[in-house]
Amino acid sequence: PTTRHHPIEGSIRIGIPEEYGETILPAVIARFARDHPLVELAVRCGFSAGFPQALDRNELDLVVYAVESVTTDLQVLLKEKTVWVSSRHHMIHEQDTLPVALFDQSCWWRDRALEALEATGRRFRVVYTSESGAGVMAAIAAGAAIGLLGESAVRDNLRVLTQAEGFPEMPDSILVLGHRAGIGSSAVEAMAAAIVEAFGRRDL
Repeated sequence: PTTRHHPIEGSIRIGIPEEYGETILPAVIARFARDHPLVELAVRCGFSAGFPQALDRNELDLVVYAVESVTTDLQVLLKEKTVWVSSRHHMIHEQDTLPVALFDQSCWWRDRALEALEATGRRFRVVYTSESGAGVMAAIAAGAAIGLLGESAVRDNLRVLTQAEGFPEMPDSILVLGHRAGIGSSAVEAMAAAIVEAFGRRDL
């Protein structure tokens, strides 16, 4: 453990998905900054599909992002269902041609959503795209489209669409923690431990 005689120093560049940057992680970062005031934090909060490439390009040191399957070099933080959702106040999911909101960048969520919809044989069209989870959620909440979200992102103004209503079950989303290759600083290790703790130690 670090003592007051050997404070952690250095800098960390962190990538955090937008939806978790607004909920779970602000308190982690605030507490870390208080406990380790000599560490410089740079946080990128946004669409996480590009975070692994940012690690490879040495643009980020530590990233949280969603994957469809896990490799041995990744630490699992959270596993949750991905669900089809619609506005609780609209019946847009009953339209003959289903309007859909999706992420506008290449990611497994978008690919699986399109594959699943095509497999149903139901007519659909993508009416809204956004690189932001908040943007997709706003389109769904407004009744402009249905979409795919992590279960933890479903709010009271949204409702989950079921298999009985014609919406196929989707693979789980797995949230992982990735480190830049070769990095071993005490600052990064301390932040990684704080993030893992924030998501809770559970049997995944």
